[in-house]
Amino acid sequence: MAPAAVTAPAAPRRRWHPGLTMTTPKVPAADATLRVLTFLAAQRAPIAAARIAQQLGLARSTTYDLLATLSGHGYVMHLGEERLYGLGPAAQELSGAYLRQEPLARFGRRVIETMVDDVGESGHLAVLHGRDVLYVVEERARNRPSLVTDVGVRISAHLTASGRAILAELPPAQLRALFGTREDTDLRLAGEKDVHVSCLCPDGMWTPMLFDKLEEPGASMSFSGVLLQPEQIAERALRILGRPRAVTSVPRWRGVQARAFDLVPGLAARLAPWVVRLSRVQQRATARRLRGA
Repeated sequence: MAPAAVTAPAAPRRRWHPGLTMTTPKVPAADATLRVLTFLAAQRAPIAAARIAQQLGLARSTTYDLLATLSGHGYVMHLGEERLYGLGPAAQELSGAYLRQEPLARFGRRVIETMVDDVGESGHLAVLHGRDVLYVVEERARNRPSLVTDVGVRISAHLTASGRAILAELPPAQLRALFGTREDTDLRLAGEKDVHVSCLCPDGMWTPMLFDKLEEPGASMSFSGVLLQPEQIAERALRILGRPRAVTSVPRWRGVQARAFDLVPGLAARLAPWVVRLSRVQQRATARRLRGA
């Protein structure tokens, strides 16, 4: 009888994922660490260690050791009760550092510095990051009020002028992806149907806070454009309930103007000093009107 052939079991196949190198790494531990971080970054929610090990073809003991080390440095967050792992705050700080150093910041800094010198007002460059705006560059003008923003700071996009300007230029499908998914899903799970999410973008609104800014030159841009009364914005909101739209600018011409300036950014930059001077004129006129009242 011929001897039976003996074959060794095949090694588990390494699954491909973003960042996986197809050659044998010179530093396996570093390679495995980066693969774990890349894999976690691609997930929509925290994930179990066993799943990480399975997807990356790593031994479970190795995976747990890597996760424990990364957790100790803040790059991974361990949800103990659920036994799940996700990216930690240190990973967020690392991404913020990249944004500060990437070409967008290096190029944008020169543009912002020139604009601040020409206009005489503080300026910043922000990018949309999920539902937030992330400030990448900030240049503060002399003798101007300090800003609450700073490089690396994240603020909800709909709460800032920069964020609303970016949102106003997004197509409806993108707005729905950003702001409609979670709310739509929650409402539909609750039994609601025909759900629509609309973004209302008022040019400006008069608030009691502006009384304290009437004599402050650095706040003149708060008086540019149209200062709406709360009831005017409420009226437009009621109109949207009857006829939902993805984005509604109040007044409507402001949205058209924003899109026109987007098509000709050089024109917007040249007009910036004129807009600042006009805003100061409007600020002084508002102060005189209120004193006369």
